Amino acid sequence: MISTRNRQNRVEIRLNDNEDIKLHNLMRDTGFNASQLIRSLILHTEIKTRPPDEYPKLLRELSAIGNNVNQIARKANSTDTVSAADIIEMKKAFDILSEEVRNI
Repeated sequence: MISTRNRQNRVEIRLNDNEDIKLHNLMRDTGFNASQLIRSLILHTEIKTRPPDEYPKLLRELSAIGNNVNQIARKANSTDTVSAADIIEMKKAFDILSEEVRNI
């Protein structure tokens, strides 16, 4: 990130009520302040909305499901069988994660 000490030029803008609302909505959705948004627009940088607060939890759960899939695959490859309990456990974890994703 560039230090503000390198930015010596100040810009002041005036917005009407509608523009101000749009700016504040964009700030809320991206997590950027007004200066960061304006610099991103000037530099043609892609502005993405901030992921939901639940995102890190969902990634951890998805990783856990992936680990379970890998363990089941290793077991299946070594023994040529997978227990019904393993499949049921994975299905439950997947259903919980799917429900959380739908609720975002």
